[in-house]
Amino acid sequence: MSSTDQFLATVGQADHRIHGTQQTRSFKLLVHADRLPSADHKYTLVMYGDGSGNYLDPRSPKWTGVAAAWKRKDEPLYHVVGRTIKRRMETDEMELQAVNECMDTAFLERWDVEQQVIVMTDNIYALQAIKDWIPGQGGRNESALRRLKYYDDLFAEQGVPVAVRYLKGRRYVEGHDTADVWARQLATTMHHVRFSPVTEYQDQERLIYRRILLWIFAVNKSREGNKEMKRWIKSVRWT
Repeated sequence: MSSTDQFLATVGQADHRIHGTQQTRSFKLLVHADRLPSADHKYTLVMYGDGSGNYLDPRSPKWTGVAAAWKRKDEPLYHVVGRTIKRRMETDEMELQAVNECMDTAFLERWDVEQQVIVMTDNIYALQAIKDWIPGQGGRNESALRRLKYYDDLFAEQGVPVAVRYLKGRRYVEGHDTADVWARQLATTMHHVRFSPVTEYQDQERLIYRRILLWIFAVNKSREGNKEMKRWIKSVRWT
């Protein structure tokens, strides 16, 4: 294949050559694709985002789940939030939705002492879309990128720097695993715990899932709310 053919074959694909910290075309935030941040630094709020689609099971609706997870250094359990989007999405779409879930949550949850925000994504295509976006030219991701711009401007007004970093998935990073497990669950009808089809990941995912439930119990001080959660746990098939 000639160099011209090689170039044409990559048109429209993500540029995997994002190295170090780079500026974006239209955002104030930065993108980074090399290394993990110092996640235990008390002045940094690190958010892990992930998306999941439940598209292969013919018995289930074709829903998408997106989730965000975060934890401070002295906290034993990760916090987790997310939502269900009742339609099918391409991978870059769902991952940009997860980045927005992180940004929205970080804006609400950030402590004053946390002087910067880092959002972790495991999708290089989403990172590339953020880096290269020009307003009006985002295609199917235009609305998600405009929403991201809204949060980007809010953080800039507060003087809080933001970086979106690439994190390769399946590296047993607990924050990412927490977002991954909860996003997968949000893509279902919540009556069946859905684990990865890859056997080697399932024990870790079961541990993460139980930690999520522990966190839900810890933050839910309503006795009736806990009863509802217990009833739901009993109804779930743990397979």
